[in-house]
Amino acid sequence: MLLIAEVSDTSFAYDRETKFPLYAKSGIKEAWIVNLKEGCVEVHTNPSEHGYDTSVKFRKGMTITPGCFSDVHIPVDEIIGQWEYPISV
Repeated sequence: MLLIAEVSDTSFAYDRETKFPLYAKSGIKEAWIVNLKEGCVEVHTNPSEHGYDTSVKFRKGMTITPGCFSDVHIPVDEIIGQWEYPISV
């Protein structure tokens, strides 16, 4: 697997502290957390035995280029959308 993405609201701490180190140990090159509370996408790269060595937050107005798909450019606005926290359904 080249990339995994999690959408997090109430599970954010669990995703980042429990799942992501496991993803890194498994060799998944890139892991994203769509952080709904902060309205950003955290991109984690450079997996190691201890987790991901690099983490960058992308906010609205920015564009993400996945490491495994360098010809793809995804605006954060299209991932986050018009959500305002807290999200009401």
